[in-house]
Amino acid sequence: MYLGVDYYPEHWDENMIDEDLDNIIELGSNVIRIGEFAWHMMENVEGNYDFSYFDRVIKKAKEKNIHTCLDTSGFVDIEKVDKVLDYTDLVLLDFKHMIEEEAINLTGVGIEKTIKLAKHLDERNIPIWFRHVLVPGVTDSEENLSKIGEFAATLNNIDRLEILPYHTMGVHKWENMGLTYDLKDVRDANDEDVARAAEIIERYGVKVFNKKK
Repeated sequence: MYLGVDYYPEHWDENMIDEDLDNIIELGSNVIRIGEFAWHMMENVEGNYDFSYFDRVIKKAKEKNIHTCLDTSGFVDIEKVDKVLDYTDLVLLDFKHMIEEEAINLTGVGIEKTIKLAKHLDERNIPIWFRHVLVPGVTDSEENLSKIGEFAATLNNIDRLEILPYHTMGVHKWENMGLTYDLKDVRDANDEDVARAAEIIERYGVKVFNKKK
């Protein structure tokens, strides 16, 4: 069982990291979540990536037997993240849309880098949670779901395949900021949507973790 904590070492002196990790262990935690507010350190200039600080943090965590989990959409260059993968126990890998043109329409970028990373993780035998946000009318087509099942069946490192039902709980945040929310007319995904998606994906011999009856 994982018991985790959010950890933001970039807020403090780097000399405190060892003490922090020891305190985390003493609390009974065995996994940390880091980096979510530190992109300014990892890409201080657009297109210029530097993960060295978090490489050091993750390496220290691994040395102390704290599990490390990387959460990513996979839109990365493998050579820029491969070093941190040396110390990564699990990758939460999000597949936005398996149809290239639809992925671009939805996110602005294609799906090829995510697919390439998934294959690389499989080759390195690093477990993944294969995750897909099910958005009614956007990512729930039979073609897309079939492609998910077909591709997932080629991987040997899937620890869990999850369908994440789309919800509208965050729409008010966009409205409060005066921003246009492109999916404002899209309904929440329900249990029937998840069950249908799971049935399509499982035709390819893979198991969906959170399918609904």
